[in-house]
Amino acid sequence: MEVEVIPGVSSITACASSAVIPLTHRGGLSSSVAVITAVDMNGRLLTDLILRNLALNGTVEILMGARRLHEICRALLEAGTDSSLAVAVVEKASTPEERVIMGTLREISELDGFQSPATVIMGPTVGLAMRREEASRSEGYL
Repeated sequence: MEVEVIPGVSSITACASSAVIPLTHRGGLSSSVAVITAVDMNGRLLTDLILRNLALNGTVEILMGARRLHEICRALLEAGTDSSLAVAVVEKASTPEERVIMGTLREISELDGFQSPATVIMGPTVGLAMRREEASRSEGYL
């Protein structure tokens, strides 16, 4: 497989761009984005950090979280996070094998088999992307 390295384009923005998910939105949906690894160096889930950033009504992007996504979702739900929170999992972004799975926190928590590398994006801007995709499907574009 031939690849092209483009200096300055990080996986942080590339994953969201590839999945057509804005990280921020001027209309009040999200004025910030937090990029968080799923676990600390001791393997402990960083759910407190995720919760703090979701409380700011921002977008949360979780790197290296595919293997522990089930646990992350369960911990967020147990902490009282709205089960309708919009979540996207972007697997193998910008490759021919790219797969984007979008749903609510509850729906994503019930799925298994996510493939690494994957980036998880949570927040209201994911909901915007979900509504846009749904509208495209109903109009026969997807």
